[in-house]
Amino acid sequence: MFIENNSTGLGFLGFAGDFFGSGLKAATITPPDYILKFPATYGDNYVTSGTQRLSATGAEIGQPVDSIVMTSHIERTVDISGWGSLTTPMGTFDAILVDEMQITTDTTMAYAMGMGQVVDNSVDTSYNLMFWTTDASAGFPLMEFGHNGAGTIYGVSWLKASPTTDISENETNFVAY
Repeated sequence: MFIENNSTGLGFLGFAGDFFGSGLKAATITPPDYILKFPATYGDNYVTSGTQRLSATGAEIGQPVDSIVMTSHIERTVDISGWGSLTTPMGTFDAILVDEMQITTDTTMAYAMGMGQVVDNSVDTSYNLMFWTTDASAGFPLMEFGHNGAGTIYGVSWLKASPTTDISENETNFVAY
């Protein structure tokens, strides 16, 4: 997963992996899918969107087609609806409350002899409440609640340790592809 954190915001740039068991592939998200725009202040609200595209030949996935193309379009509606202090097992942090609705539309197309056919199309909506802090010792969301859009909470997770990366945290400006 490639993430960029800059003065504009925190955004997903794409993913890389062996998705089909046929070697490393990369999928970029255009434009980047911003999880949180900066500066983030109580009362802010905005909508972002990004599209991710991943393709493979029929031979790579063992299918009798020329190629398969999977596209995910993500639309994120964000409302910064609260602020205050949040106490966790890691300490007490000044935080903002981010209320997010994410609509993901996944489409899979199969191409054979120059013609395309939709083989799968689905839309999924998810809702999250996240507490974010600017405290450098935490960084990522302090706490996150998944809910059904009507207020019923179905999952809670929280930061249990400071996040780490394989890239030196002393680097100040770099771009990874």
